[in-house]
Amino acid sequence: MPDGKQGPKSYAVLQKAMTAEKVIGIAQVVISNREQLVVLRPVGSLLALSVLHYHAAIRSAEVF
Repeated sequence: MPDGKQGPKSYAVLQKAMTAEKVIGIAQVVISNREQLVVLRPVGSLLALSVLHYHAAIRSAEVF
């Protein structure tokens, strides 16, 4: 969350706009010094950020 009084307001505006337009966002962000593919979506009055994984990065259950 950004510092200051205006931080939460900008997220609220983004959440309301995404909800009204029925859209989600796909982006690349840096988490723990690694680039991650993520999806940003409105969930109720919140914004949810979920990490996506490339097919090549997922191991088969048969390996275990």
